[in-house]
Amino acid sequence: MRLIASALVLLSAASLTACSGGHHASPHASGAAAVTRWWNDGGQAVGSTIDPSNPTAAAKALHPSRQVYCDMLRQTIKAGHSILPGVSASSPALLTSTEAFLAELQSVAPPEVSGSWRVLGATVVELVKSGGKSAASLNAAQISSAAATVSNDAKSRCGVSLAAS
Repeated sequence: MRLIASALVLLSAASLTACSGGHHASPHASGAAAVTRWWNDGGQAVGSTIDPSNPTAAAKALHPSRQVYCDMLRQTIKAGHSILPGVSASSPALLTSTEAFLAELQSVAPPEVSGSWRVLGATVVELVKSGGKSAASLNAAQISSAAATVSNDAKSRCGVSLAAS
């Protein structure tokens, strides 16, 4: 996990492992809260609902924007470990939110980091789907390079540190 820690810090890796089992918040369950954004992607506002049947739908209307990208990184860091409080690693809400966030972040990412976010996005989604277990299809060198590119760009161009704490 150490190798991809910087890729997961944006999504609060603690939410994958620190949440206790038993309670699963599902957007499909009766009375369950809807899955909402903690970020503003320039098209959808903080608190807007994510469609669990198509979490990547909003990304199609977005375009690269350094300002929106940097703002999304800042909002995510600010959200800290409470991005999805009370949601376990096996919850559909975690996967829905992860897929939406990464698709939208990739859509607004500037060209300098968009390829790296495609690598990291696929990695993080695969890890969330597997419940945090490392998957055989992950290329450690490719992930490490992508994470370094994203981290360096975020620090130099957005003033945001993505270093895992």
